[in-house]
Amino acid sequence: MTLTGSGSFLRKNYLAVFAFLAYAGAAIIPFMRLGWDSPFLVFWAALLLIILSVSFIKLLQPSGPQTASDLSFVISLVLTLDLFSVLLGPENHWLQPMNYVLIALCAVYYSLGFNFIVAAFIFILQLSNALSAGAAPKPLAGLAVFGAYLLGTAIILGRLFQSEQKKKEKAMLAVRRLHEGAAGMADGADRQLSSISPQGRLSNLVEGAAELDMVLEELLRTIRTSIPCGNALIFMPTEGAEKLYLRLYIGDAALSDIPEIAIGRGLVGWVAKEKKAVLVKEGAHGLGYLSDERDTGAFLAVPIMNGGLLEGVIALDGADGTFTEKDKESLAGFASLALHVLKNARAYKRVDMSAKESEALHRISAELSSSLDLKTILEKLATLSREIIAYDYLTISLVDGTDSAVFRTLKGYDGFKVPEGPVPFAKSLLGWIAQTRQELFFNDIDQRTQKLPVFPNGLLKTDFRSFLGIPLLSRDSCLGVFTIAMRAPGAITQYQHNTLSIIANQVAVNIANANLHQEMAKMATTDGLTGLTNHRTFQDKADLEFDRASRYPEPIAILLFDIDHFKKINDTYGHPVGDAVLRKIAALLRDTVRTVDIAARYGGEEFIALLINTDIKGASLMAERIRASIEKSRFVLDGTRIPVTVSVGYAVFPEDAKEKSGLIEKADQALYAAKNGGRNQCRAYREIAAAASK
Repeated sequence: MTLTGSGSFLRKNYLAVFAFLAYAGAAIIPFMRLGWDSPFLVFWAALLLIILSVSFIKLLQPSGPQTASDLSFVISLVLTLDLFSVLLGPENHWLQPMNYVLIALCAVYYSLGFNFIVAAFIFILQLSNALSAGAAPKPLAGLAVFGAYLLGTAIILGRLFQSEQKKKEKAMLAVRRLHEGAAGMADGADRQLSSISPQGRLSNLVEGAAELDMVLEELLRTIRTSIPCGNALIFMPTEGAEKLYLRLYIGDAALSDIPEIAIGRGLVGWVAKEKKAVLVKEGAHGLGYLSDERDTGAFLAVPIMNGGLLEGVIALDGADGTFTEKDKESLAGFASLALHVLKNARAYKRVDMSAKESEALHRISAELSSSLDLKTILEKLATLSREIIAYDYLTISLVDGTDSAVFRTLKGYDGFKVPEGPVPFAKSLLGWIAQTRQELFFNDIDQRTQKLPVFPNGLLKTDFRSFLGIPLLSRDSCLGVFTIAMRAPGAITQYQHNTLSIIANQVAVNIANANLHQEMAKMATTDGLTGLTNHRTFQDKADLEFDRASRYPEPIAILLFDIDHFKKINDTYGHPVGDAVLRKIAALLRDTVRTVDIAARYGGEEFIALLINTDIKGASLMAERIRASIEKSRFVLDGTRIPVTVSVGYAVFPEDAKEKSGLIEKADQALYAAKNGGRNQCRAYREIAAAASK
């Protein structure tokens, strides 16, 4: 055991052993005995050159601190300087200052003790050379002064650089704490997201609640679009739930000076107290928030309920006869959407944050919440993640159904094509994250031994070792999965993991809000039963088309459809069957007209279509095609075929009318003629106009 240990020591420190032996030889048999013609000169020069070269090579190797190798290199430098001093003779002392330079260099890189050793080596060699030459007391005194200066240089420079090194270490420690502990961001108005380093130097997490007022204001605008009214307001309860305060308001009327409404006071207070919707079609008074109620006759309000808890009240007002029972049902639907928004905002409020972290979170939140466009939100997530960690790979996929996902954003997977449609994620880690709604974190994943592939069907390359997968959760559902991967193992710190998780949670809120925004926009522009464009939106689109046609003369055709004997269908088979008939006719109409045309539900059992750049011949062909397809379609209930037909009337701009309202009126007259003529037929306005003129 001892021999093995000694052999191991010699193998590891052979260079230092040779250096010390050479130094001992130089001290015992001083170089003073050498000369340019000495036979030992070649031996000593070769030995020093070998030690100097080998130690220099080991010095350049990135293997961490090697004190023995470094000392060997320094000893070889000391011996080389001393050898040249001896060869040049005692009268040439210009190499002497190089010893001080050597001490200064050692002070930069090594400890104070290391400097003492080097200074001692230099002094002992000088003393040995002086004694071997029989130096007088005077030169020896000079040597003592040299030794004192050498020692002083080692101490002063060593302490100086040691102090600087401690300062540097303190600074590095502060930076490391900032990296790992998410210290507060420096004060100042110029703090930006770009100040977050790729190494994860974040001083904040992300985001509290979504920008609630922005979403609620968008909700009010959508409500006013869907339900025409004078004013739209959202009231919310105060902290003690004894009063209501006005949260948001869109309208033209002047409000009263009363900042709050007591629960039970006025119509709004009654809705809050009884937690029931109210509809006043005419003569509404006592609203509690208007300074002048003389021009207001109709009032509609519904509570925003979270179980048995009141979250707020949505109120609308207008002239007499503005609102109907159907509007009341629609507003109740919007109240449910408002509750969804409030829950999302409340669920992601940040708690237990320092003031600096909270401010930084708000900045990042504003960046993420500045858009309700889904593509923009996902791109911002990718960009923000790059500021937190210099990832090699990133994916954002959105769940489609229960067992598949659509990849929306890929970074780093150059050259890999992903199917545009849904991809089944069964038997993959991506699917596991989505289905269990749990995060998955690997600091050193081995793909060869991993039972489940990360991505379904080997879809993407997986030459990474660090992996983080985060589900994008909203309420109780998984909207998608966000993944970050790095080629190196252990490349994702816990701090980066936590930060990305918080950002992913906020992005999930933004995705939910974007989906909610799309849903609200759809509700405002489409008919809820048939999915076709609603009456109001049709009128707006038709105005644009007629304005364009007036500048660039092109024909426009209006087709009006009415289901024959629809009341009889409802009375005989029930309203659910009638609704099914409406939906199927709407689908046939949507599939038959061109994509540039506008098909809409006009009201009740009536449908309308605006055909772009279509003359009387084209209108006739399209009307007959739609009528025939409906007549041939099978409407079956319990094995019984229900006969369904439509009557069609149509008119063409500019021959039949010069403006939109006139053209619709002419098409309606043609429809009336088709119904009076026996139904299940198409009639053009110009035909009945020509017949009437005879």
